[in-house]
Parts: sequence; structure tokens; C-alpha cells
Amino acid sequence: MGNIPNTTTNGLVLTSVGNGSNDSQWAVSSGGGSGITQLTGDAAGPGSGSVASTLAALQGVTLSASGGSAPTAGSILGYSNIISPQWNPMGGTPTAGSMLTFTGAAWSSTTAPSVDAQILVWNNSTSAWVPKSLSNDVTITNAGVATINSLQGTTLTASGGSAPTTGALLGYTNVLSPQWGPVGGTPSTGSVLWFNGITWTSTSPSVGYLYWNGSAYTYGSTSGASPNNAWSSESNSSTLTMTMTNMLSSSLSVTGYSTYLIHVSSSMSASASATTIQQQIYQNGSAVGPLIGVNGGPTTSSQVMSVVQHMASGLTSTTTYTFTFYAKVSAGSGNLINGTITVLGVV
Repeated sequence: MGNIPNTTTNGLVLTSVGNGSNDSQWAVSSGGGSGITQLTGDAAGPGSGSVASTLAALQGVTLSASGGSAPTAGSILGYSNIISPQWNPMGGTPTAGSMLTFTGAAWSSTTAPSVDAQILVWNNSTSAWVPKSLSNDVTITNAGVATINSLQGTTLTASGGSAPTTGALLGYTNVLSPQWGPVGGTPSTGSVLWFNGITWTSTSPSVGYLYWNGSAYTYGSTSGASPNNAWSSESNSSTLTMTMTNMLSSSLSVTGYSTYLIHVSSSMSASASATTIQQQIYQNGSAVGPLIGVNGGPTTSSQVMSVVQHMASGLTSTTTYTFTFYAKVSAGSGNLINGTITVLGVV
């Protein structure tokens, strides 16, 4: 290459000044056409020496500061096609604890929680997530432990401050203050639940039958009988005197009940019609029940019937009791033709 001038000046460019012939003519110039091609497309910039370029798009989509403002700390770059396709700074100005939520057009940062253990709640009227603290029926700790404190505003409490036991139920009371708490006590297998006018309580099972005593349910014992039992004994051809005498050769012994019905029926005769024949039931050697008297018949061979009954109650079901019947005449003498005693175990 001929005709290239020498120079000691920085920044000059070599420019062609050819005369149209095959001779190459060159000159040194401080201006004129640039030696750097002008930048276009995603990166734009002029073409004169040192170039400060600006990224104006990403793969042809405009890259713009939202509203013409620069991004702030925490901003993200998001794509929008609402007005025209472009990439914009999004997320607003987040603070510690903020979260990103999509508004339908762009990403926005939520308000940061202000106190411990808050949760995000969606507010449809503002189309935004807002931090809220759980209160009233349920509270929660920052460890995620939730506690149910009430049911629809009514306090939920452990009775007496203690935790419920196995088998306890949840019951409502309004005696001291409206509250829900454990009821039913500490039931065992076979317990029944009943209301005492204030709360529910349980009655433990026992042998016997359950009955209402006017203020509570309690058990009555049937002493293992199913359901009643009866005993009987007879006496024949015994002599009657003016002294009360046991008409049975051996007393009738019974056990297992607290109440007994004793029935005695006899056929007897006396030496005179003016004579009174008397008989009475005895329990463990002592007279109980009424003393029944009937007049003798018109002749010594006449027979009269006598019936005596007595209800013995309030006894102990595990104790053995002996029953018999005694008889006598008021004057003269007489005979017991036949006598039968029957004892019925009731309860």
C-alpha cells in the first residue's frame, strides 16, 4: 500500500482518497466517517470512536424502566403485554418479609408482616394479600402450633384447669360463665352418662340394677338372684297350747335378698268355739308382722283357716335369715292340721 502518510497524533483515522484509478491514495483525517460501525438492535449506540452502548431490548422486546423510573432495591424484571410488549422493573419497593404476588398485569410485593406469627390473608376487595394475626377462636405461634381457644366465641377450657381424661366429652355450661369444657368425669367400662342439672356426669357400673333415687342414679342389688327366689316348708299335726310355739320342726333359712315376702296359711281346730287361735311370723327368733287371731269352730272337729303375711325389708343381702311361724290358743287346747310357710326373695 503506497502513499500512507506518517503521523504522531493519536485518534486519527486512515481515509481512502483514491483517484478512481488503480493507484491507492490514503490520507490521515481527524473527522469524517467513523471507523466503528453504529450499534443497533438490542444494544444501541453511535459509531464515533469510543461508544457508550445501552441495552434497549431483550431479543427484540423493549427493555423499559416502569413509568420511566429506575428500579429500586429488590425490583425484579418482568414481562408485560398490556400496552405494548416490554420488560419492566416490577415488585415495587419490598421490605424484609415481603412476598411477590401477581396482580394480573404485573408482580407486586406484599406488605411485610408487622408482628410475630402473622399469616397472609387474601382480600378480594383490594385484590391483595395482607398479613393478619389469628385471634378469637384460634391463635398460632411462630412455630406453627395452633390452639383452639373457643368455639364461635365461647371459651373452650379444661375443667378446673386440668386436661380431659380418657372418655371425657365436650359439654357446654353457663353456671359461672359460658364455656365449653370436659364433662363426664373419669368413666370406666360400662359407665352410663346422665345429666345432674348442671353438667353431665358418669356412674360407674356395679352389680344390680340402675335406678333414679330422686337426685342421682344409683345401683340396687339383686344379690345375684334371677330375678326372684322362693322357699317353702310345711308342718302337720302339731299341738296348740296357750304358749306361743314354733310350728316348724326346723326354721326356714334364706339369703341373697334385702327384701322378703313371707306368707303363712294354716288349717287349725280348737277345743271350744270361744277359743281364739293366734299365729304370728318370726324372724331370727323374734316376732315380726301382725298377730292374727281367729275363733275356733263350733265343734272340736271344726277346722278354721288362718292366713298371715309380712314384708321384711331393709335387710342385708349377704346375711342369712331364718323365718318360721308360731301359734297358740287363748284357752283350752287345739291342733294345727296343716301349715305352710312360703318365703319369696323380692330384691
